[in-house]
Amino acid sequence: GDESGPSSAARAFYLALPARFERTIESLRPELDRVFMSSLSRPLAPDIWQDVKLAGLGLVRLDTEPVEWEVSFETTGQKWLGITIPMRGDRALEAVVET
Repeated sequence: GDESGPSSAARAFYLALPARFERTIESLRPELDRVFMSSLSRPLAPDIWQDVKLAGLGLVRLDTEPVEWEVSFETTGQKWLGITIPMRGDRALEAVVET
């Protein structure tokens, strides 16, 4: 968007996310689990919200098909991690981890 706000296409993308939220979490869960195993030496909890909180959603490229966007999390335990999972449509890509 610009100073007047998001484009109509970006607005439509964000407004459609709640209906896809559970499917999105299922799609990115294996990548979150991989991050937990490699960075924290343990699997992600069955209820992911015990281990992470949602930090943000970002639209990277709306002009591609499928759309490129990202989902960001922060860990809630003793060791802080910032985890951003790029998405291509409904497919999770390799996470970017900040410590």
